[in-house]
Amino acid sequence: MRLRCCGEPGRPLCWRRFCPEGVWVPAEYDAIADQYDATFQALPYRIFVEEWSVLNALGDVDQRSVLELATGTGHYARRLRRLGASRVVAVDLSAEMVALAQEAENRTPLGIRYQVHDVATLELEETFDVVIAVYLLHYAADIDGLDAMARVVARHLKPGGCFVTFQLNPSLAREEHYYEPYGMRVNLPPHYSDGQELSFSVQVGESWWSPISVYYWTRETLIASLQRAGLTGIKWQTPTLDPRGADRHGKDYWKAYLEHPHCVVIEATKGS
Repeated sequence: MRLRCCGEPGRPLCWRRFCPEGVWVPAEYDAIADQYDATFQALPYRIFVEEWSVLNALGDVDQRSVLELATGTGHYARRLRRLGASRVVAVDLSAEMVALAQEAENRTPLGIRYQVHDVATLELEETFDVVIAVYLLHYAADIDGLDAMARVVARHLKPGGCFVTFQLNPSLAREEHYYEPYGMRVNLPPHYSDGQELSFSVQVGESWWSPISVYYWTRETLIASLQRAGLTGIKWQTPTLDPRGADRHGKDYWKAYLEHPHCVVIEATKGS
């Protein structure tokens, strides 16, 4: 399936986001699915900041059931299953991403169930102890889309279950080229507010991906959306650095990134 965003040439790539008609657009991420896993090797922050911070927020997942939204090629689904999660279901809109995840499952069976589905309309007939989403909420182009995602999270959590997400930081550095030492380019307008479209690209090897559209949401708006869905105990955390990352790349390498990380960790709980 290859759907173009509103038929507009020259737009940044759309990844798991709503077009004005409310249609999700997976086409361009289908095209780069085979490069996605390489980002964990090419971009040090993915392992030493992103994964480190997300797993610390999740805590012990042994014998806990997990739903991963926007799983991509299944990196976190596999990681959590190997850490002892009793059951893992992983969902993504991109058929190519899920196909690669399923290939990994076929090679090394872990009992993970993968599904191709639009996260905003997901209705599984089961609930989970944990819902995780690494890069999701900032692909909602409007409040309705953001609220739809939040409701899906709450719908699939057991009472007392936890949600952890790695989300675009509203306090992004504004300086041009700020994130390039970390393999990212973030294109920011001079002024931005809720729902403002931004774009970013990442470097894998010598190549930069075409820009990907994301949407800016303030801390207050994100928290309010999660609360409307029935989530409570919301925690906003700055990501931290795995000591192995400091050993490998040096503390000076990480200094600027950690002062203005491109994403933050958000935790929330479904009330009993």
